[in-house]
Amino acid sequence: MARFSVSVVACLVVALIAGAEAFAPVTIINKSNLVPEGIEYNPRTGNLLLGSIGTGVIHEVTESGKFKVFSDDKSLTSTAGLQVDQERDYLFACNQEKIFPATSNRAGLAVLSLRDGSLVRYVDLSNLLGSTGKLLNDVSPPDSKGFVYVTDSLNGAIFQINPDTGDAVLYFQSEKLKPDDAAGVGANGIEVWREKGDTSNEFLIIAKSGLTTETAILYRLDLGLDRNEREIKVIEVDEKGVGYDGLFVVRSGSRTGTLYAVSSEKVYSFISADFKTATAGDVFELQSPQGTTAVYLSKDDALAVNCLNNFNSTTTFIDVLSLSTDALQNSSVSLSSSLVLVIASLVAALLF
Repeated sequence: MARFSVSVVACLVVALIAGAEAFAPVTIINKSNLVPEGIEYNPRTGNLLLGSIGTGVIHEVTESGKFKVFSDDKSLTSTAGLQVDQERDYLFACNQEKIFPATSNRAGLAVLSLRDGSLVRYVDLSNLLGSTGKLLNDVSPPDSKGFVYVTDSLNGAIFQINPDTGDAVLYFQSEKLKPDDAAGVGANGIEVWREKGDTSNEFLIIAKSGLTTETAILYRLDLGLDRNEREIKVIEVDEKGVGYDGLFVVRSGSRTGTLYAVSSEKVYSFISADFKTATAGDVFELQSPQGTTAVYLSKDDALAVNCLNNFNSTTTFIDVLSLSTDALQNSSVSLSSSLVLVIASLVAALLF
């Protein structure tokens, strides 16, 4: 396994100011060329998993802030969206030869063992859509038949993959899912949901990135239909957001069915019975720059949000948002970035 040096690894900092719960980011400093896009929760270890646009290597972050390699398989070159399949003990990782610029068609989905990060299989998507450059951005949880779905943000495409066999097809493609503004990204985050657990009424929720409320759109795509019947439909929301990136639907507990959509500066929440329409809920403001994806931490009733820090090559953040205290309507006191870094450096010095 590859080894790396981290000059400072900042820990999880929880501050109490005037008796209020403060923002608690995990801060990672001086990990060269990390640039993580995807984040997931490893139920085996209780740690967070981070992909890497820069190197492809997937890392694990503990609650105390320790940082270690989870998988550095040679197939991983530039990883974006991550997804855990707890039932099959898999971790899925969107991978490509190079994300920026996304001019290569060489891309695929890595199926990794959640036990040790070893490669189970690599599903090569290079030949789908021919020689066109690809940007595989996100991967869904499995549907009721075990298929997962991957977004291609450049081509407005969605691929369907059987992770057990490696079979893959172009499931859907639309001009509506291609980039149409300066964001340069079309179909982005993707989720699978079903109405009240009914597998006969199963559908995808797809985020289209956009810099305005007109170009940032949430779509629904019903599953189980013949190819000529497939059609994306706009999810009508009463209050629109902008810059949608990663999506996450809570699957257990009191927040079951709540959809969280991450943007560069905020996390939006939406509530719906069928996701034909949706009602906007709380909005959460990120303390660190450039949020991309999120995962729900059920034991803390919180979201862990990966923040790219404007593609900084050495510093990235994970913001932990308490869903009960950090909404903009009832904001808790937050730490300044400089204070976080100072405390993180002191703790790191004591630990190492």
